[in-house]
Amino acid sequence: MVASSGEFKKTDGETFSGADANMAYYDGALSSSVNTAAVLVGTSSTLLLATNTDRKSALLKNNSSEEMYIGVSGVTIATGKNLSPGKCLYIRNKDGIYGVCTATGEDLRYMEVV
Repeated sequence: MVASSGEFKKTDGETFSGADANMAYYDGALSSSVNTAAVLVGTSSTLLLATNTDRKSALLKNNSSEEMYIGVSGVTIATGKNLSPGKCLYIRNKDGIYGVCTATGEDLRYMEVV
């Protein structure tokens, strides 16, 4: 079976199979703690989410009308992953996440699952 037909291989080698494979995956990935916030992003590298060893994932949304770029500390518009206005980016990373924008004071929203 392939993932689209109800099989999901976890990183530890265990496999979920059957009609509820996708739900089993999400039940394991989520927790009871979700942090949300808005961050104002400027034209220099801005900390969006601090390093968090408990973080399972983060969802970032560019809630502005300007292009944003996501990356590590010191990110620039030349080195970051582009996040267009209104778009979201899913990240599975425990390290600090930074952003930079083409204008100052632009709105980024995030949801962090820990």
